[in-house]
Amino acid sequence: MKLRALLISFVAILVLAACSNDAADNKESDNTDSDNKNLKVYTTVFPLYSMTKEIAGDTMEVESIYPKNVNMHNYEPSQKDILNYAKGDLFIYTNHELDPVAKKIHETIENDTEVLEAFNNEEAFIEDEHHHDHDHDHDHDATKEEDEHDHDHGHVATEEEDEHDHDHGHDATKEEDEHDHDHDHDATEEEDEHDHDHGHDHHHHGEFDPHVWLDPELATQMAENIKDKLVEMNPDEKETYEKNFESLKADLEELSNSLDEAMKDKKRDTVYISHESIGYLAHKYDFKQVGIHGLNDDEPSQKELTHMIEDIKETKTPYILREQNVSSRLTDMIGKETDVEFLPFHNLEALTDNDPEDSTYQSLMKENIETLKKALQD
Repeated sequence: MKLRALLISFVAILVLAACSNDAADNKESDNTDSDNKNLKVYTTVFPLYSMTKEIAGDTMEVESIYPKNVNMHNYEPSQKDILNYAKGDLFIYTNHELDPVAKKIHETIENDTEVLEAFNNEEAFIEDEHHHDHDHDHDHDATKEEDEHDHDHGHVATEEEDEHDHDHGHDATKEEDEHDHDHDHDATEEEDEHDHDHGHDHHHHGEFDPHVWLDPELATQMAENIKDKLVEMNPDEKETYEKNFESLKADLEELSNSLDEAMKDKKRDTVYISHESIGYLAHKYDFKQVGIHGLNDDEPSQKELTHMIEDIKETKTPYILREQNVSSRLTDMIGKETDVEFLPFHNLEALTDNDPEDSTYQSLMKENIETLKKALQD
């Protein structure tokens, strides 16, 4: 009896051990699957979020760093936000030159997470023409005023300086030395403060137009780079990513064809918009954009504002495109002065509270194409 009892106990121990091993194996397998599905991806602008989410499907968790209603030109994440991005597995943004804030995030987190610069076609970059034109006009006007001032007062000043130097040469030299010393010291402090302040704000003023995603052909290039990176990080899901990318690519080709069709037979060659975001489309389809605000949301001068109102009236422009996340004060004022109609245009930087929860790059771009078609053809 004792021998039988021992045999039964031994068999029971073997069964329990086998079950335990199977459970451990299943748990390890579940954890592996969970790890793959829990890969965390952060992106900047909405198009990168939308395309990444579509390609990844349910294999990764995707989140944009931009809250709703944000304007990318004046948004800066907190240090706490950046530390959270470092906990992710992948950070995706457009390009160092196009997104200085993302460049700063990249440099902070690159030792902790993978980073993808999704758009590397630098030959396609469009410069901020408004910024260069504004600087040129300002320098020209300033030089002109200085020349006129010097011409009008040069002769009188020379006579006064000669008399003053003769009577007070020694004292003047001493005072000038003291003044120069004090002035240089103050000027240096002011310049240091100015440089510090300007440096802090400099990330808002890029040299290039960042809105590359508004051209579906350029968006396709980003989508393919995203797909390749996801395959690299999670090769077990390569087939899924390839399939989802091909579906997305077909949608983007359809959008591109729709844009081509909408840009035919244009009745106008100028589009007024709340801020300069359609430079890539204007360049591609040969029309001019006029932004109420500049590329970096800088406001126009009174002279520029007056000129816009006069042009809108003279050309009988019926529409101004109003964007979802750009301040409308000046746009509203121009609308009242000219009696134009506002058309909605989504620059896709970030979603707003008014956008449907199921919004995608494709759904928003379809609406944008209809808006552009109306603005140029009606």
